[in-house]
This record gives sequence, C-alpha cells and structure tokens, in this order.
Amino acid sequence: MSNEQSVDTDDPIVMNSDSVIGGFTVIGDKLRYDRTKPTEMLPFWITQATYFPSDLSFRQKVDDLRELHPFMQSRLVDMGCSELFPVQACVIPSILRSYRLNKRRPLCRPSDICIAAPTGSGKTLAYSVPLVQLLHGRVQVFLRALVILPVRDLAAQVFQVLLDLAKGTDLSIVLINGSKSFTREQLDLVDTISSVAHTKADIVVATPGRLVDHIYNTVGFSLERLRILVIDEADRVILEEKQDWYRILEDALYHPNAFAFDIDGEVGYRRPTGMQRTRPVMTIMHQYDTSHDTTLQKILASATLTHDPEPLKRFNLYFPQLFASTTSAQPRNSNGPIGHTVEPDLEPPMKRKKQKKKNALSEGMAHNASPTDCSETVQDAGGVGVFSTPPGLKEYVVSVQPEHRALFLIHLIRHENVKRVLCFTNSRTTAARLHMLLSNFKGIRSYRISGHMPPDKRQRVLSAFTRKELDVHSCMHGQHGPWDGC
Repeated sequence: MSNEQSVDTDDPIVMNSDSVIGGFTVIGDKLRYDRTKPTEMLPFWITQATYFPSDLSFRQKVDDLRELHPFMQSRLVDMGCSELFPVQACVIPSILRSYRLNKRRPLCRPSDICIAAPTGSGKTLAYSVPLVQLLHGRVQVFLRALVILPVRDLAAQVFQVLLDLAKGTDLSIVLINGSKSFTREQLDLVDTISSVAHTKADIVVATPGRLVDHIYNTVGFSLERLRILVIDEADRVILEEKQDWYRILEDALYHPNAFAFDIDGEVGYRRPTGMQRTRPVMTIMHQYDTSHDTTLQKILASATLTHDPEPLKRFNLYFPQLFASTTSAQPRNSNGPIGHTVEPDLEPPMKRKKQKKKNALSEGMAHNASPTDCSETVQDAGGVGVFSTPPGLKEYVVSVQPEHRALFLIHLIRHENVKRVLCFTNSRTTAARLHMLLSNFKGIRSYRISGHMPPDKRQRVLSAFTRKELDVHSCMHGQHGPWDGC
C-alpha cells in the first residue's frame, strides 16, 4: 500500500511532523528559535575612550595646565591662545605625562594616541604643543618628530603653527611637501658640509609621497632617532597608497641600514650606530623592556577616525588611548573642569534600544577630580567612526535637479545675500565650468582653485577669499586647501 496521503485542497492540513504527499516530503511545523543578532564588537581601546565635549565654549585657561612649561604658556599667550579648547586640555597633558620621568627613556613605553574630533576643534595645537615643549631643550640635533599630512596645503598650515610655537628656540623645523624644488628641500634637511651627511632638522612636516622620495634619494636623511610620529587626517592618509609609503617608512624606522648610502651616494651598507628599535609587542613585559634604546610614539588625529580595525591594523598601534568628542558631555558648572559629566549616546543601535544612558562619572568622582582631568572612561561607547561636526555648524539639504544647481547657487547669492560661498565639485572640469558660468553674471566675483596651480597663486586666491574679495570659491573636493582638517 502506498504511503502517499490523499490531499483535500479545500481543507488545510496542519502537520506536526514530516509527511510524504504526492511523492514530495512536506516538512511539518518545527520549533524555531530566533537567531541571535550579531552585536558590534569594538576593540577595548575604542570602548574605553576618554570623552570631551565638542562645544568649544567649554575652555580652560593656559595657566591652569600644570604640565605646560612657563615658556610654552607664554608662547601660547603671545599667539592669542590664552584658553585651550577641550581636545587640547585633554590630549596635551596626556602626552606630556608619558615623558614625565625622562624624555629620552620614559619609565614605560608611551601608549599611542588616537584623536577623533570634528574639524576646527583644535587638533593641530593638541599635538604641536607637546612636540615643541618636549624638544625645545634638546642638545644635539636629530630628527625626533615627523608629522604626516595628506596634502601640501595642510602641511604648510601645520608647519606655520609649529614655527610660531618654536619662536625663541633653536629648534629646526623643515617642510617637505613639494612646494619647493627637491634640491632645495635636501639642503634644508641635511647638512652636507661636514664629512658625514646628517639630518639637521628636529621636526619635519611632510606629505607621504615627498617623504618617500627623500627616504630613497637624500643622503644623510635618517629616521633612526625618531621619537614621535604624527599622522594628521589619518583616515585620508590611510587611503593614500602612493608608493606604499607607510611600509617604506616602517622599513626606514626598523631597518635603517636598508636605506643607507655609501661614499658615492649609492644605497649600501652603513656602520651600525648602536641604536636599537624594536617593533611594538602588545605585552606588559615589553612595556618595561629597557633593551631597546629608542621608543616610538604614534599620534593619529582625524575628524572621521574609522572604527574598522582592518585599516588601523597597518599602523601597529601600541596600547592605544583614544580621545573622542561627544555632544552630550556637559561640565558641572561654567567654572569647573571640562567634561566631568559625560552621557554619550554612542552605543550600537541594538544596545541603544535596550540600555539606558549611563553617567560616566559619579558625583563623588567629579568632586575629587583635578582641574586638568578629562572625562573618565565610558563603558559600552563607540564614538569612533561616527562623523561629528562642530556644534555651531548648521546643515541644510536642498533637493535640486542637476541642471538647476547653478541657478540655485545664483539665487542664494543674488536674492538671499549669501556671501563667501565655498563650492565643492566632483571634478576639476566641473569646477572650471561653474567658474566660467558665474563669471558671466554681473556682481558675482568668482574664482576657482586647482591642484595644478602654482602654490603662490593658490595662496593668493585663498587670501582674497579670506579678505571677502571673492563671493564664490569653487574647487574639486580634496583640493580645497587649508579649510580641510584645520
């Protein structure tokens, strides 16, 4: 007898077990379990970040920062910086404390620093001030600090900030970004008068491509004694794949003889100097290892620092410490320490629905905190990877057809009295077309900028825009000069 069952199509059949109907196996009702949704697992150093308010109205006086040298305090005041922004009040003491015992040989290897703060929050001074203070009393000249930026305009801006901070010292700061000839940069970098060529710069500000050129082609340019490596706009630099620059930089750091030059200027063997540098190992014992002479601290700064561990892995961060901005950090009072009450809403979406917001500091902890303390660590918070903008910035979205975009821009200038418009385009050709169109309208002063322009001409255009001599400044995204990452 066949094990097939007759089926009445009019009556539904409910089966609790598998059955064979018409030669086909019909699976009955099964007890199904809800699949556990995967939760976002972030690295420990990201979830245990130190947060500070993004509101720039919460400031701290320079005189209240005990870690600052009197010389540096006076320099900041002379530059018009009598008060520090939140990111500066948090990061500067942390870096300086790493070298409190001994500038050459700290008690333990300094942790790497990651700074995630919106554009305009003051990240440049946050790492520039410690660089100058740590090096201003040096005796011998060696390249001890290297600052990497993605584009030449940003490099020039950071270079000028370092020059202002180092005014009155004998520190040598050199810019290598392609704005000068390669030969001129070599003369600034290396002393070729003595019998053995050696670096005569204490701090170098560079773009990735130009740095690689000097590593390969400049006799005497050495990174053996480099102590601090700063990578500004880290997310953009990660995408910079020119000549595999970071791998070459690490080779020059840990295998300097591979880039040594013989007497004839050819790459060859150089007598070891006795300096030892080891790659960082994530162990506590290695933190106190004194067998290596020179440690290296890395500082990454970005407005959009990624939380994806894969691109950050290439930097080989050593026990990193993260400083991130949050809009929910509020001080206890207008005169109190910065960021004592932190209530971040930065959990992953699934956790955000289930968990209530938690205060990072209790009332007693805030009462005992020192004026220079930043917010304590926040559990289950992942502020990295969340793009943040300055609190004073207002954003609007207008849906316009492509053929009407230029007309809408003209409407803003003519009828809404909008001045000093910075317009980004997706290509150099589009920027040129927009400039030509706007130039034909009476009363609209427009100009465009391009990476192919000579640096001096580009600077004149930017200065004219700053002095309100131009109404519209159009450029391709990524070539808009010093506003990006200031």
